[in-house]
Amino acid sequence: MKNRYRFAVMILCALATGSVMAQGQKAELRGAGSTFAAGAYTSWGFTYSKEKGVAVDYRATGSGDGIKQILARAVDFGATDYALSPEELKKNDLIQIPTLVSGIVPVINLSGVKAGQLKLTGPLLAAIFSHRIGNWNDREIQALNPGIKLPDIPIRCIVRSDESGTTAGFTDYLSKTDADWAVRFGTGLRVNWPQGVVPAKGNDGMATAVSETAGAIGYIAANQAAKKKLIYPLLQNRSKNYVAPSVETLLAAVKSSPVARDGEALNFVDMPASNAWPITDATYVLIERMPKNPARIAVALQFFYWSFLRGDAMASETGYVPLPTMVQARAVGKLSQVRDAQNLPLDFMSSTWNTSQVRAGDSPAISVVPSKLGG
Repeated sequence: MKNRYRFAVMILCALATGSVMAQGQKAELRGAGSTFAAGAYTSWGFTYSKEKGVAVDYRATGSGDGIKQILARAVDFGATDYALSPEELKKNDLIQIPTLVSGIVPVINLSGVKAGQLKLTGPLLAAIFSHRIGNWNDREIQALNPGIKLPDIPIRCIVRSDESGTTAGFTDYLSKTDADWAVRFGTGLRVNWPQGVVPAKGNDGMATAVSETAGAIGYIAANQAAKKKLIYPLLQNRSKNYVAPSVETLLAAVKSSPVARDGEALNFVDMPASNAWPITDATYVLIERMPKNPARIAVALQFFYWSFLRGDAMASETGYVPLPTMVQARAVGKLSQVRDAQNLPLDFMSSTWNTSQVRAGDSPAISVVPSKLGG
């Protein structure tokens, strides 16, 4: 059944994306937000531009900024790792579509310690980031790692200074595994960190700060941790096993999660599978439900429709895990919730959309660029 569904989507998607260049003119789309998803969106946009002649600019400015930009209708789609509530979506007349899954990874800079050598738990991470534990040779960390001689140096906690979905996912995990953290700090795009933390802007800023700071610990998207060759610990999951971040452990978390329904946020954090990576998270795009310029948004919908068909392999190559097929099917179904001025479903599969309507003069237009900030 899954293969038959995928085949049907392939046929429909080919019909949809083939119409976007009806006039042979170049359309341009704009998106902004999460750097958690930037690698995949940039890869999708580059390939889509080559195949369909539609330039896609995704600017990685952070989840909070992605939300702000779509609320201001300054972009064609906003990207966030922090799902908006049904009430927020209704209030701001938006639809929310999950697109990908990745992991959030603690990363460290500790002389003599290799990737996957140190072991940590959720409560230990909470104790470190709340400054209850301040030294790397603390007896609690040492007791968990008897085979490693830990240095007597201060722990330097690096945190995101911008509104970040990565922060939201990381603090959600800390809240779920440590009751004291949940009460004192909670979770969100930005939290009230204790004094003494070192701020860093964006995933790139986090990677640089951790790499340049002896004794540092931070948190970053899994694909960025791998790309930057940062040192990560094994992390204890709900089944009390110590696991490394990988495609297999991310998939295990996804497969062990109850499948979310309709517009609900997907939750893959602290899943029960024996080999699940405990800080696995989804990312989303936000799109106007009743756009003032339906021609632009029709092209944006075609892009994401194509991405659900063609994007899985590209996402995997850049360190992400595709959504389960049925979650993708529901996401595709949500595209029909976008309406025109007459409150009719936007026919983004039609060949009637003339890409000359969505060229640069229509609104600020840009081309595919690498991520630079936030996530």
